[in-house]
Amino acid sequence: MTDEQLAQRIARLPKGSTKGRKHTRLNALSVAKLMAALMAEPAGLVYDEMIEITGLSYTVVKEYIHALHNEGACYIAEWVEDGRGGRTRKQWALGSKKDAKRP
Repeated sequence: MTDEQLAQRIARLPKGSTKGRKHTRLNALSVAKLMAALMAEPAGLVYDEMIEITGLSYTVVKEYIHALHNEGACYIAEWVEDGRGGRTRKQWALGSKKDAKRP
């Protein structure tokens, strides 16, 4: 492949392409804020609380929590009531315990 062909191929890639790999958009300060928030609350936090404390977006918080969960570093401590009275909100805590069962 010539340099020109390579340049044309790169130009056709979507901006920010990771060629099929999921891209994590976090930096060290974001990670530190979220970890500090979770460490300060041993009982755990729901997404809204993590967003308020860290200033991160819902999507970033969710991606990071799911990455931690996949590595066994956090778990669902309990299911918290939502605005309608159903227990649909996950309260996440640090640790390697089993996830609380969904009611």
